[in-house]
Amino acid sequence: MRQKVVWFILGVLVGSLFLVSAHSGDAGGQCSNGILVPKSSIGFTIQGPLNWSPRPVLTEIPNKVVLQIQKLNPKITHNTVHIGTLVSRQNNGVLYSLFVSKNNGNRMWYVKWNRNSNRILRIGVVQFKLVENTTHRETKYFGQVLGNRIKVVEAFHQEKLRAVSPESLGSIYIVTAWESFEWYLQNPITGKESLTAKTVAKGKFYVDYGNRILSINDMSYDWRDTGVTQCSFNHDTGGVGTISGTVYVDAKYLIPTIPLGIHFDSHPRVYVDAWTHVSGDAWGNKSVGRPWC
Repeated sequence: MRQKVVWFILGVLVGSLFLVSAHSGDAGGQCSNGILVPKSSIGFTIQGPLNWSPRPVLTEIPNKVVLQIQKLNPKITHNTVHIGTLVSRQNNGVLYSLFVSKNNGNRMWYVKWNRNSNRILRIGVVQFKLVENTTHRETKYFGQVLGNRIKVVEAFHQEKLRAVSPESLGSIYIVTAWESFEWYLQNPITGKESLTAKTVAKGKFYVDYGNRILSINDMSYDWRDTGVTQCSFNHDTGGVGTISGTVYVDAKYLIPTIPLGIHFDSHPRVYVDAWTHVSGDAWGNKSVGRPWC
């Protein structure tokens, strides 16, 4: 009888664990067909199968290998950035070190070398194929300020390149993505409009498919019309070495009219995950206040 009671209690505990797990999943994301889709407050979703055995990525190269690279192809050590060294999936001691050109982010070199002997086996250029290139825009109207109608345009763009040669690097992608937030002032009578400020979160993401974000090149920028003051412009990246990377911008602008100034702020973001899903998000606010930042 005591044994039956023990088994009953264990069953209740295990069942409770499953209930807690299911409840947590409903609160934080959705799970179906092995796809994990966690939610966040800013609308980004990570989509892709869980990777329980991620491939190791090394961030340093032995000095002996570096000296060989300098001798065989000095351009690599002077004009590129090392974004990671991949361990061969066959686990045979072969490594692939990847280098991206400082002048052309879509040009990538690889160095194939043996981990046991530190001997270089081959040096070459990774060949890529364009697999996706899309852009879309969305227009919204944001009320009026000082007699002008406010129009906001959100634009999103993504370009995906997949490595096709050598075949052993077929999991490598270069994803260029940007999200922009544009403020326009529109004359309600003539309909004539002028671009006031444009804020762009842009990044080039280097992805080892299903594994991690190898590197991110932050290419964010903004544009302002004459007479528009940039009060602040902050941008950064996050997520290198994880399954989800981001580039974000937070900016504030001012049109210093008298007696009141027109204030704008813009917050574009762009995200890429290890399965090359790309997402963008942006928002902003306007207000009338003091004629200075």
